[in-house]
Amino acid sequence: MPKTLSSAALAAALSAFIGASLSTFPHILTLSQTGEAAWLVSADEVFYHQIAARADFSDPALSSSRPILYSRLPLLPGTLAARALGLGPLAPGPLWRVWSGLFLGLAWFLLLRCFLSNPWLCLGGAVVLMSDAGMLYGWLGLGHYRLLARAALSAGEPLTSQNPVLLPQWRILNPALSLPFVLLHLYFLVRALAEPTLRRLAAAAAAFASLFYVYFFFWTAATVGLAIGALLDASKRKTYLKIACAGALLGLPAVLSSMALSHDSPAEALHRIGAFSPVARFDNLLLPKLAIGLMFAGYFWVLGRRRDVLPIWAAALAGLLLSNEHILTGVMMGNDHWAYVWGPLLYLMIVIAVANRLKTAAAVALCAIHLSSAFWLRAQETAAAEPRRLALERGRYLEQRFAPAPQTARTLAAGPADFIDWAVLFDNQAPLFSYASILSPSIDNTALAERLALNSFLSGLGREEFLRERRSLMMEYTLGEGVDAGAVYDRVAADPRAFIRRYGVALVARPASAPPLSLRGWTPVKKGPHWTLWGPKTRPTSRSS
Repeated sequence: MPKTLSSAALAAALSAFIGASLSTFPHILTLSQTGEAAWLVSADEVFYHQIAARADFSDPALSSSRPILYSRLPLLPGTLAARALGLGPLAPGPLWRVWSGLFLGLAWFLLLRCFLSNPWLCLGGAVVLMSDAGMLYGWLGLGHYRLLARAALSAGEPLTSQNPVLLPQWRILNPALSLPFVLLHLYFLVRALAEPTLRRLAAAAAAFASLFYVYFFFWTAATVGLAIGALLDASKRKTYLKIACAGALLGLPAVLSSMALSHDSPAEALHRIGAFSPVARFDNLLLPKLAIGLMFAGYFWVLGRRRDVLPIWAAALAGLLLSNEHILTGVMMGNDHWAYVWGPLLYLMIVIAVANRLKTAAAVALCAIHLSSAFWLRAQETAAAEPRRLALERGRYLEQRFAPAPQTARTLAAGPADFIDWAVLFDNQAPLFSYASILSPSIDNTALAERLALNSFLSGLGREEFLRERRSLMMEYTLGEGVDAGAVYDRVAADPRAFIRRYGVALVARPASAPPLSLRGWTPVKKGPHWTLWGPKTRPTSRSS
């Protein structure tokens, strides 16, 4: 017995170490190449760092303190560690990835351990699940090897030319920091179903409750999964219901808080970020044929041979069904995000089904190929154009930093994105318009259009340049329908002072090559190689958040 426990502990530790290595590999490469560990792969990651930089984790798009729709819980470990160590606003990124790798590696191992007796098979399964590029969408190796084949046949075109993220399971915030909570929920659920002691029931209820504080798509799928499990397994129905009721009661405050925020937010702002968007009931159906076929076959496998896998199958089915919830509700909720549930769990069931059938040599070879190719894919992500662009922007900002240290009082700043994003992160500024503004649940479409128009005007863009910029943004993001952008810009250009007072703009960054800001009462406060910073002689008072 001690030998078995020792082997299991070693395998679990290796799984966590491999997870952390895969997760942090871009930071390690960046550190070796540039001397800095900071590596941000997308605008989303800049946004999450902006949230972490605010003491109360409030909306970075506003000068006032208002909540965001994103859960704080997954961000807390890395953020609080960075603050405790005094490491600066870029430190949460590497720490988030260390934490997500350790947590995800351990969670996959523990869940596999519920179904596979050999700890080394559990380690191999965890390695495949963590390193397969198609895992998140249940592509069962097909996506991974298709990506490698594309690399071999691409004639020099970077794999990251269309998307800088090749291993989406390591994306910050979701799913890298949140998926482990789902896996632990299922781990404790399986254990409680096998032996429903008070301690195991309490652990399962607490793990289920944690999902309410982590991610909307996870607690909804888990809730429906528990209902499906209770429906199909009469012998354990009471256990399912006890866990569901206790966990839901503990999670109720999170649901009420989200409902209050949604009630206080403009409906069009929620639609803009993909929540409660009205849609025709049979439009945008998500019907992945491979996943549906495997789920159908899995039903007979689970009920006929592996009833212990029923909680996994039920949660995967719940995610797949919820992906088309708009058939019943008539609204979209960002339904593709439920793939973060059904994709990994479908892949997990395949791993459980085939693990004991593979010969040792084949299993070792499969793990080695997956893991080595995953590290190679992470290296490609590290060298992608988008992280390099963000690093260049960050370097330009720090070369001509607005202030040597974060300001205690937030002021609202206007200017180009390559200035504003970093002013928000490093120097506690609030943006007149930025990516954070698009994601803010507190800014309606009219205010968003006015913010963008005023920001463009103050940055030195004319009407046609503003309209081109807005069209470009609308190709990537939803900025709201029914707004006459040209008319908004005309109103702003006719009386910019009124809009400056409305939003409380106190700083304007204009490219160094742009003409001077021709506003009476505004004067240059700092000139540099990249931007000239302008401020009013008397700071305006904002009448809007």
